[in-house]
Amino acid sequence: MTESSRRLSRRFPALCLAAAVLWPASAGQAACPAVRRAELSFTVLRNFLLVPVALDGSKVTMVLDTGAEATTVTPGVVKTLGLARTHSQTMLLGVGGAVRSGGAVRPHRLELGGLVRNGLALEVGALPRLHGTERPVAGLLGVDVLGAYDISLDLPRHTMTLYAVPACPGFVPPGYEAADGHDLQRVTGGLLFLAARIDGHTVRALLDTGARQSLVARRVATRLGATSHDLSTDPVVRGRGVGARALAFRRHRFDEVRVGDIVVRDMEVNVAALPIPGVDMLLGADWLTGHRVWISRAAGRLFQR
Repeated sequence: MTESSRRLSRRFPALCLAAAVLWPASAGQAACPAVRRAELSFTVLRNFLLVPVALDGSKVTMVLDTGAEATTVTPGVVKTLGLARTHSQTMLLGVGGAVRSGGAVRPHRLELGGLVRNGLALEVGALPRLHGTERPVAGLLGVDVLGAYDISLDLPRHTMTLYAVPACPGFVPPGYEAADGHDLQRVTGGLLFLAARIDGHTVRALLDTGARQSLVARRVATRLGATSHDLSTDPVVRGRGVGARALAFRRHRFDEVRVGDIVVRDMEVNVAALPIPGVDMLLGADWLTGHRVWISRAAGRLFQR
């Protein structure tokens, strides 16, 4: 978790549904039923989306992170909950580069707003303390948990809903128009990419709700006209990532950042080396702030109003 990477506050009311709710298709729209599987409230702290989760019955809070392939828990949570670690270690790749995980754990049960998942393997990795919460953040909630569902985020009301929707290219969520959608590309591991435009140039952006601030790779910023002198005079932003590695970025102002018809002018974006293959930009939670968003894997589109 950093100024631009992935990451209990007060008690969160969890809205657990007694029965799934079916949204029918509207007139002129392909018949794509959306079955509600979970609904919950989250909080926003400095652009981090913090969601309530229960691990083996113990309530914790995790960062909603569509930019993380694997759900990760901290060593402190592993110790507190008495979760047994495996000896296998993997490499976790983030903004600060690759760090070795602390093994993996298999809690019997993960609960998220009425949704129950059993037998998941969760990576173990250290995270920096997020100040302003009652308890430390327990980890990152990644696409291994979220990837089977459409995700509806109402940022003004701080609610998240997960829907089961069959693969359906013509699907338009209730409350949205087809014109509100932007095409998504899903890659191996479940990460989602979309085309963004920065100062008129198209870049490949990873949809990363775990990034509190959007970030552009330094090589891309240079291609867009930001000189070494420009970047050297930009403000320095410091933070820590997975593994608590210290990181530093330059915060650069671009004239225009655009996704579809949504435009932000004079947008400040962090700039760093970004050692993640094939990623030009992290489109972070700052881009979503104040909007209603539906991340539809079924339709392969991001809807935003």
